Amino acid sequence: MNPDQRNQLLEKRAQLQIRIRFSEFVTRNIEPFLEVLEELQNSGIKYSVVSFRCIPLEFHELLQAYILKENLAKYKLSDVLITNEDKEVETVLEKYPSENPFRYVLDALVVGYGNQPDEVMRELMEQHQLSEKKVLICWLKYAFLLEMDLQDFIQNVNDDFMSGEHGDAVIFPRNHDWLIAYALEDEWRFARKHKIF
Repeated sequence: MNPDQRNQLLEKRAQLQIRIRFSEFVTRNIEPFLEVLEELQNSGIKYSVVSFRCIPLEFHELLQAYILKENLAKYKLSDVLITNEDKEVETVLEKYPSENPFRYVLDALVVGYGNQPDEVMRELMEQHQLSEKKVLICWLKYAFLLEMDLQDFIQNVNDDFMSGEHGDAVIFPRNHDWLIAYALEDEWRFARKHKIF
C-alpha cells in the first residue's frame, strides 16, 4: 500500500467515525427534542428555534444535511443558527449559579413541586410580576434554544414538556433579569437578579 492509499484509507476511517458519532449525537440530543417540538405544535404554542447549541464543528455540515434530508420542514429548522457555542445559556447560568457541581440545579429555594407546570408558572408570574412577553427556554441536555411567548407557554404547557424524561430546563428573558429552573426531580426554583428566592 502506497502512502497516498494509506492516507485515503485513514481519511475514510476518520469520516466514518465522525458519522457514527454524529448519528449517536442525533439520537441523544436532537431526536428527543423533535418530540418536544411536536408537542409544542400540537398544543398550539408558538415558538421559534433560536439556535442549535453546543454542536461540535465537525458535525455542522452533517447537521445541515440531516435537516434537509430528514423531513423536518414543519419545524422550520433550515435557517436556524448552528453554533458550537452556548453564550446565551452560559451567561445566564453564570449569573445564576448551580448548587450542584455535577449538573445544573439553581442555587435558590424550591418554589414549587410537581408535574403541573402551568400552575407553578402562573403562580410565579403573578407573585413576581413577570411581564416579559418573550422568553428563552432551554432543556439543558438537548441541542436547542427556543424562544416563545411566556403567556402562551403558561396557558398551554403540560407535563409532557417539563418532565424527568426531558431533564433539567431553564426559562429566562433575554435581559436575564430572572430565571426559572425546572429540575428533573419535579422541583421548580426561581431567582431574580440580585435576589434569590
